[in-house]
Amino acid sequence: MKAAVLIDAHNMVIDDVPMPVTGEGEVLLKVDSCGICGTDMEFYENGAYNPRWTLGHECSGMIVEVGPGVKGWKAGERVTVNDLFACGECGFCRRGLGNLCDRAANLGIHWPGAFAEFTKVPARSLFRLPEGVSMEEGALIPTIVVGYHVFRQAAARPDTKTLIIGAGPVGLSVLVALKIAGVRNVVVSDMNPTGKKAAASLGALAVIDPVAEDISERLESLFSSAPDLVFECAGKPATILQSMETVNRGGTVVMVGNCFEEISLIPITWIIKEINIKASQGTTNEDFETVLEWVAEKKLDAAVFITRTISLDELPETMAGLTHGKNDTKIIVKT
Repeated sequence: MKAAVLIDAHNMVIDDVPMPVTGEGEVLLKVDSCGICGTDMEFYENGAYNPRWTLGHECSGMIVEVGPGVKGWKAGERVTVNDLFACGECGFCRRGLGNLCDRAANLGIHWPGAFAEFTKVPARSLFRLPEGVSMEEGALIPTIVVGYHVFRQAAARPDTKTLIIGAGPVGLSVLVALKIAGVRNVVVSDMNPTGKKAAASLGALAVIDPVAEDISERLESLFSSAPDLVFECAGKPATILQSMETVNRGGTVVMVGNCFEEISLIPITWIIKEINIKASQGTTNEDFETVLEWVAEKKLDAAVFITRTISLDELPETMAGLTHGKNDTKIIVKT
């Protein structure tokens, strides 16, 4: 089968690779759509854990084969995938916290990914796509679910003064969850024109360009105070520090942006302000069920996240272009 293979950093090719063989409890998917994620870009720029690796984890497709021991699924069903494969047996899984599973594996990271014509996944990680939801939208479900899980970490009320730092796919998904929950006062901060436009279309009270504006002054003019809730979705040392400095006394900062860099900090400022710091990791099957209900009930338009669609053959060139700062919210790869 055809797949995008990462040879090493900045070196991706389209190649012929062996077809996956399903094992106990697994199904084979004909991949239809797969989104490019920031995690894919991290591995593209730095190299994967394994040589000649296939990335891609935000996918939708059709079941073409059901492995031994699989019940409740059949060939021909349209599905999306929880790309965090929890074991289902450890203490965290038994408590419904599969995102913290002791033996978790991730599609496209520890398990060959979905930038390919076919991929195999555990049946317990599958979710049926509602009628009327396209495969392209189905590939966006995992991203939106991440945003919903982030939203769940904070007790946001309708009148909570809220700031989202970062208008990438996760930040926008948090915005969607907040708006569906009825939170009115949500401001988004980002310098990317594409993200700013998407945030405005999704109902942000205001969109701030942190380079062109003083973010604290603008928030004061909008809220008459600092925000009580800040979602840090950019994952940069500067924005993480900004989230702590910007949040109101007694407020909450939820951190979700992946940051692999060291940060120099002086905690006393946060202690004096009595800031609550929370983190968000991955998703659970329960999160998927909620978001799929939203999609089925037309509470959100997943298609607004899609900037453009490309073919699998175009992926290597597209990945190279993304390293040079091209502006996109979500690119969908059609396999």
